[in-house]
Amino acid sequence: MTALEKQAVIEQKAIGYWTDFGGVEVKTIDYGIDDYLTCVSFATTDTPKVHYLKIKTTRGGRPYVIIYGHNMYLDQCLKV
Repeated sequence: MTALEKQAVIEQKAIGYWTDFGGVEVKTIDYGIDDYLTCVSFATTDTPKVHYLKIKTTRGGRPYVIIYGHNMYLDQCLKV
């Protein structure tokens, strides 16, 4: 992903939010055979980081993504 593409993702409107890691903003969800989530961690700081993460599910069917080694469950994401 180029710097211009990352900047475009950072400037997109958020559709969800977690308060961990300096604020994680969910930008897009890509549905397909495998589902992916585009998000920005450290969104409230001067150095935001863009992530493109695969959405995984637990055995019980609870969807989550892994950021910095931590499970972030989609049902705990605040809708913006």
